[in-house]
Amino acid sequence: MNYFANSAWNYIEKKIKKVQKGATAGRLLLVMVPVLPKDTTLVLAETFANKCLSDATLKLTLKIANIATDGWSAEELDKAKQHDWLAEGISLTHYRSNLPSVAGKINLIVLCGADRVTDTGSLSDFHRCDLDTVWQMEMKGSFQSWAKHKLKGIGLENIELAELLRRS
Repeated sequence: MNYFANSAWNYIEKKIKKVQKGATAGRLLLVMVPVLPKDTTLVLAETFANKCLSDATLKLTLKIANIATDGWSAEELDKAKQHDWLAEGISLTHYRSNLPSVAGKINLIVLCGADRVTDTGSLSDFHRCDLDTVWQMEMKGSFQSWAKHKLKGIGLENIELAELLRRS
């Protein structure tokens, strides 16, 4: 379990719910993720892919910019290739408008490394899912949600965080 990846998904899931309440045709959610450390990028991609597999209303297109994979090992690149996550010579901006809509589904397009793309003007209508956005919008500037999850995981789900801090 990766706390950041889950928090990022929770943020995006709120955006998905808003799109689900909207129009029924051509539903599209565009998300930009900056270059992150390779382990974080792969865990984020895996988290998003798994969450989308469990929701038949979502069609995920997740692409990682070539520049974001500089320094990755052959094993890491292979993992990304196996899942078709690498942009492989195609500009990230291509995915903005060249994917067909799927009837009854939301096209969730996640572009990792978009902060390093030279043609960012055409990506201006994408939602940002960066560290600051997740910290401010999803986590409300606090690690409380992570702490609660961790405490629940070790069987202390009924103890309030404030109570635990008083005990120390």
